[in-house]
Amino acid sequence: MKSTLNRLKLLVLLAFVHFSGSAQDNYLPLYTQYNADNPLLISSAYAGIGTYMKIRLNGASQWVGVENAPATQTLTTDFRVGDRSGLGMVIYNDQNGYTSQHGARFGFAHHLTLDPFFEQYLSFGLSYQYDGFSVDTSEIGGMFLDTYRGDESSHNFEVSALFRRGDFYMSLAVANLLPRELSVDDEQQIKAPNQLTNYGVFTGYSFRKRNQSFVIEPSVFFQYFPSDQRSVTDLHLKIRWRKTKSYSYVGVSSRILNEQFGNPLFVAPMFGMKKGNLFLAYSYQINTNTIFNYNSGSHQITLGLDIKQKPSACQCTY
Repeated sequence: MKSTLNRLKLLVLLAFVHFSGSAQDNYLPLYTQYNADNPLLISSAYAGIGTYMKIRLNGASQWVGVENAPATQTLTTDFRVGDRSGLGMVIYNDQNGYTSQHGARFGFAHHLTLDPFFEQYLSFGLSYQYDGFSVDTSEIGGMFLDTYRGDESSHNFEVSALFRRGDFYMSLAVANLLPRELSVDDEQQIKAPNQLTNYGVFTGYSFRKRNQSFVIEPSVFFQYFPSDQRSVTDLHLKIRWRKTKSYSYVGVSSRILNEQFGNPLFVAPMFGMKKGNLFLAYSYQINTNTIFNYNSGSHQITLGLDIKQKPSACQCTY
């Protein structure tokens, strides 16, 4: 009986190790918050681009109808410094049942003009990130499982680059550059090394006729995790209408596990609008994969404020 309980406890601890590693192989749980005109979430190289200081507050509630379902809140801001640089900050909190994760990222970006006539620009980003992770099973401990409480924290860095040419853009971000070792204290002193580095590529194009306000914006986000060779692809399509000081858009997004390319995880209709300095966006993720059929989907809402900055003397931050 004692050996059975020890094996059961070991399996639970290993499950925590696996979940801890997978939960932290990106600095925050990514849904599609970056679609709410907030690409800073996936690349620090975007910091300082535009004529506004941008503030975005996002709330994501997954698995509607399921108790203790995952919920994530993020707060981002970025602004230009001088004519060619920018600073950005991301703060997040994620609650998932008996586990929670929180953290922050502070980034710097510098922007260069390659060719002003063809509107070619190159940006580089560097950021420091902090992550905290905790587990508390005191509510489910019982006859077969001991109560487990644990906290971890980590420090890491991200580098990124962004290329723009007219209405085309492509960014590359490499997150969690430093390796980290997770360990579990048990009778056998099991230790599990964990390589957390992951790669993200975000690219898209805006199709428009010159001097027209109607824009079609397809984009793709690809993320790869070398530690277990996982990869996911997000496909997006936006249709945007622009006015002098405002715009609105409707669109759709879908996420695919590349190992199951013909079976997307969800399809998410979305809309957003900016009026003056205020921004609002909403998205609802409709689950299409059978493994998520026990819930009705996920909500996302983003509120934003854009504060006008002094015009830059360099086209690279327009």
